Amino acid sequence: MTIKDISLDLTEDRRDTLQELINVAMGQAGASLASHMETFIDLSVPVISMVNRNQLAADMSEEATLEPSQELVSAIRQGFYEGSNPKGIRGEAIAVFGDRCYLRLAELLHVDTPPSPQLERELLLEATNTLTSSCMNGIADQLEVELDYSAPSMLGQQ
Repeated sequence: MTIKDISLDLTEDRRDTLQELINVAMGQAGASLASHMETFIDLSVPVISMVNRNQLAADMSEEATLEPSQELVSAIRQGFYEGSNPKGIRGEAIAVFGDRCYLRLAELLHVDTPPSPQLERELLLEATNTLTSSCMNGIADQLEVELDYSAPSMLGQQ
């Protein structure tokens, strides 16, 4: 079974298969990022959700309020698609960062610019691009396909 075979209604077996593909890819992406930044990277277990585009904001708000810290979050999305096959794999990855995460990113990347909303945005977009492309390339490698990406964009900031 490949991701191409998965319909919008995921069976438990298909969800488990997809979860395993993503877990392996996230592990590879986290290891790559940790090596690049020379630090431990703490990634949460990816969540697989089939959501209606119109319901996404409400679902994201509900998910964010489940966090015990109740901190503000920023969400960044990045589209991916199988460029050589118009009917192939396509989707969107969403990365959610805690409110002050960008300060740690700036520290790890040795950024000396004073904190600002623009710097926060740039750091989160760059981190999302790196993490998403690493993770999705890990999935693509397992499926023996090649993916292209759209530029990451803010879904919501704080």
